[in-house]
This record gives sequence, C-alpha cells and structure tokens, in this order.
Amino acid sequence: MILSDKAKIDHYVDQGVWGSNTLDALFRKCVRTQPDDLALVDAPNRTQFTVNEPKRLDYKALNHAVERLAGTFIGLGLKRDDVVAVQMPNVVEQIVVVLAGMRAGLIISPLPIMWREHELKTALPLIAPRAIITMSAHNFDHVDMMRNVALHITTVRFVLAFGEDLPDGVMPLDEIFTESTDQLPEVDEELANKLNANDVAIITWAGGDCAGPCPLPRSHNQLIAAGLMPMLEAGLAGGSIILSPYLLNGLVAFSVFFMPWLLSGGKLVLHHPFDIDVFAAQMREEQVNFTGLPPSVIDVIRSENIFDPANDDTNLDAIACIWPAPILPQNAETRAAGLDVPVIDIRNLNEMVVVARKRQTGARPALIPHGAFGVPYGGEQGPILINTRVKGSVSLNDTSESLLGGDLLIESPMMFDDYFPAAIDNAPQPALVKEKQNYINTGHRCMLTGGTDAMIEILAQDNNTIVHGGLWISAAELDQLYAQYDQFSDAAAFSFADPVMGERIMAAVVPSPGVDIKLSDLTAYLEQQKVAAYKMPDRLVTVKAIPRGANGEVLRDQVLEEI
Repeated sequence: MILSDKAKIDHYVDQGVWGSNTLDALFRKCVRTQPDDLALVDAPNRTQFTVNEPKRLDYKALNHAVERLAGTFIGLGLKRDDVVAVQMPNVVEQIVVVLAGMRAGLIISPLPIMWREHELKTALPLIAPRAIITMSAHNFDHVDMMRNVALHITTVRFVLAFGEDLPDGVMPLDEIFTESTDQLPEVDEELANKLNANDVAIITWAGGDCAGPCPLPRSHNQLIAAGLMPMLEAGLAGGSIILSPYLLNGLVAFSVFFMPWLLSGGKLVLHHPFDIDVFAAQMREEQVNFTGLPPSVIDVIRSENIFDPANDDTNLDAIACIWPAPILPQNAETRAAGLDVPVIDIRNLNEMVVVARKRQTGARPALIPHGAFGVPYGGEQGPILINTRVKGSVSLNDTSESLLGGDLLIESPMMFDDYFPAAIDNAPQPALVKEKQNYINTGHRCMLTGGTDAMIEILAQDNNTIVHGGLWISAAELDQLYAQYDQFSDAAAFSFADPVMGERIMAAVVPSPGVDIKLSDLTAYLEQQKVAAYKMPDRLVTVKAIPRGANGEVLRDQVLEEI
C-alpha cells in the first residue's frame, strides 16, 4: 500500500533522503555481514513483568525467529498489506513481530500497552486488523482482553500470543525461537522483490481533533528519514549499542531507538519498566553508547554518575533528552545540563515529526531552526529532514523589533501522508490541514525571532490535544467520556502544565442538581468503562458552566468560573 504520490516520491528521491531499501532489506544486510554479532538483548528483570527468560539474540538467531514468524503469518493466509495489531511490553518478541511483519509485507500497528477495552474497540475498526498479537503478563491479562476484544472486531481472524497456558482460540507463538525442523511456509523471494520502500510499514497512534485515537501510517522511507535525524545529530557510528527504555509504539521510540539500531547495525538493549538500578547496571554491563530519557529522569539519576564517560564502567557517547511536550519550560537549558557527553534534545510534534537537535552552549533548546533544517545542524550541509515556516502576521514588540507570529508549518520526508484509510464508513477522522508544497499545519502557535539566523519558538499547542507523559490524547474524546457520567449535567477536559508529564488532565464538571461529586467518583466510573489509566483526570473542579461555541465545541481558552 503506497500512500505517497509520485511527485512526492520523486522529490525526496532527488533530494537523496528516500531510496529503495525496505527495513527488511536493511535487516537482511546486517544478517549477511555480521551474523554472529549480538543484535537484541532483553532486560535482565524480564521475568518480573512477563513470561519467559530474558533473551540475547545474535543476528543469525534473530533472523531465524523472524523467518519462522513470517512463515507463520503466510501459513495463516495473511497477505501483503494486511494489518496486524500488536500490544506487547518492551521485549525481544515485539521487535521480532515488527521485523517479521515487514518481511511478509504486512502492516504492523503497535498499540500502547496501557490501552484497555475502550481504546481498543474505538481504534481497531479504523485499521481493520486481520490479526492481533499480544503476550502474557503478570500484572494484567492482556491475552484474555484481546480475545474478548476480537469478538467485537469483525475483520479479526486470528489472535496470537507469546506465553504458556493460553486460553482456547489463541494461537501460541513461543515455538518460533526453537530449533524445530517443522516445515513452515517460506517467505516468497518474489514477494520480497515486490515490496517497495514506499509501502506503508507501520501505523502508530495519536490524539487529534476526532473523538478518539487517530491512525498514522508511515512508509519504510518515512521511518528511515525519522531515524536519520537523531542518529546523525548524535553522531552514532556503525555497530552502536543503544539502550531503549521506551515502548515501541510511537514515533519517538521508532526514530530515536529502533531505526538508529537498524541503520547502524548495532545492538539494541531493551529496558522495561523503568528501574534506576537495572538501568544503571545495563549501562555498565552492555557498554551502552547511546540512550534517551525525559529531562526530569536525567536530572534525578545524574548524581549516580552513570553518564560520566570518565567512569571506566561506562561507554556513553551521547544521550537524548526527550521532552514530554512540544512546549519547553523557560529553564530548559538547565535541564539535563552539566553532562560530559553531548545532549540531543528531542521534541515530538503531534507524532508528525521528531525534531532532534544537538544542544549548543548558550543556545536555547526551546528554539527550532527556521527554514531548511540540515542534519547534523550547524555542521557541514547534510540531508534536509525538516523544513519549517510560520503562517501568520507581523507585529512589533516593545523593542520595535519586527516579529512574525502564527501557526507552525512543517514539511518533512518523515511526515506521514494522511490518516490511515478508515475501515468503516463515516469513521471520525480529522483532516490534516495541508498547505502548499507538502507543508502541514501542526496547530502549534509560534513566534519567529532573530535576523538572518531566524529561529522559531513554540508558544502554545493545539488545545484540542493533551500531551500526557509523551502520549497524545484527544481532548474531545475525554469530553465525551466525562460528560457521559450520569451525575454530571456537563463536563469537559482541560490541561495544566506539569514539569514531569508535560501536561496533566483536569476534568471541569457541572454536577447535576444536589450532587456532591469527588474525583474518586469519576475515576471509579471510568474504570468501570474500561478506560486506560492515563486518561483518568488528576484534578477535578466543579464549574457553573462549560464554555462552548456556537456549534457546541468546548472553548478551552476561556477562563472557567468555579462554583
């Protein structure tokens, strides 16, 4: 399935940022050239949160598992461009599923591990998956949940899972790691030759203007472009050892960890859930060259000296400072500062693009280059991976300096083409705001400052989206969830800034007459509706009325009048 038009493909090929290699082709090259090199490593504490012992696979063993799983897919009758939804923790098996899907020409959609039945039943019909893959866990029965959800999604034909003692109707997958001689259908070489670098490879998810999650499809070329930016900014060499504490279900995880691993032919070390002692041990024992964390976490563990290259136990060359929201605090330059290794500031803009920029002494991390953004920034001219513009009006500030304020527009070879084609009629899909020359309106309000070296500062983001711990949530979806509670006359979601999570959620509610409502009451109701925990509000305020426009839309910029 190719969603990019020919003119766009030709443009990026001419620029040298798109090519003919699929991600499977990149992986096959590593298998051919370094079959015995260690490729993929589980967290040592894996048995504390899921099944099976930690795995350490070289490229040859990893390719064996990928080939067997791809053969399993083909044996089930899955065909090119079929969608497979995946909900798994940060373990070796998830990487195998992604690579096997790409070898078989499938489209893999990693789902947030925190999604529950409400999110799954809303999202999955939009992508019409033919199969669902999950894994047994100690703290929640994902397998049983997925089996139940599959009953409501008419396109699903198979539920597959890793783990033992699986319920009826769920196909086990652990055997792909065995040396069994069982004959599985082989991946047709003709199919591999037909696969195109512009085919859709993955579908990730973000909150948007619609009342629910939005599916974002990306091609192999778009993923490669996304991975090049952090990789080149960090100066990662071939064979880099990369430690990923991020679940592989969003653009940050793919661009900052998965793609640099695949492009460098290195070792990918997985970490889950975050544990400072385990993380520090992995840094030392695996001799990690590159990792990434939120600034608040970097500040906390900096005192442990595990980022200090002078420490003989470490081998760190650079670290990514992954900001939880697009808008950076005023003191951004002091966060994750004072390290003896380069810091690469990472900003996720609505899951559209990831902006990676090596922090310079005296420069404000909050500023984004205006115009063509060559990588690595400030060095010799490299590939142009982002172009920025400001669409707005000119004003004068108090120093009589001319300023341009407006909406941030972006054009990039890592940007998806459009939301995934809906599998059901009249699906609640928003429309991308497209400008001329492939520019997309991000919805972020920004200001252009400076002279010949003009820079952009994001001042406000689209208030219909809430960014909570790196997860993009549709505020309209929360409006509906909260307002359905029968103790409210009306309700809506608002956000407030948080230095750790980026934003937290506030529920503004109009109680029914005579009702005394508490936050715990709303939380209990949402739990009964099987809503993901990250959508629970952190604060509840009772108000006289929810400010709404002529069409009933919530006016989130207006001041709430509390009761």
